[in-house]
Amino acid sequence: MAQLILLPGKERSAFKQHHPWLFAGSVGRLEGRARPGDTVEVLADNLRPLGRAAYSPQSQIRARFWTFDAEESVDDAFFKRRIAAAVARRQALPELRGQPGLRLIHARDSASGLRGLRDHRPDLLMLDMDLRDIDSLSLLARLRADPATRGVPVFALLGDDGPVTA
Repeated sequence: MAQLILLPGKERSAFKQHHPWLFAGSVGRLEGRARPGDTVEVLADNLRPLGRAAYSPQSQIRARFWTFDAEESVDDAFFKRRIAAAVARRQALPELRGQPGLRLIHARDSASGLRGLRDHRPDLLMLDMDLRDIDSLSLLARLRADPATRGVPVFALLGDDGPVTA
């Protein structure tokens, strides 16, 4: 398996915060051969294993982590386990239990998010409480004040602490 070796100090954002993206500016070199989409082993500059990722040589996001467990194989069984775990988490949420499908709509900022909420009328909102362009509690207050979004259940994502129903 090819190895993607990071520049000195660049493992902090990837490994310690478990951020799934490795940007091109974090990558020192690729050892071995890898085609787009191949799984590569990601190593710190001191060659400490950090995990396994899908390689994307033409993208600014040079690799996307599959797993932060450097020993975990990324094979058919890996995906079956991940899908089974996602289904189990979904069944644990009463708002999602029994639904045949789910459509995710991403917004880059609060303004586009509010437009999307009005346009798509979702059944559920996952709200990142670490927004860059607006105080999250102010946004939540706006959602509750707007008749179009007042009744939408909100799950607030609070870093590593997990979702909280708001």
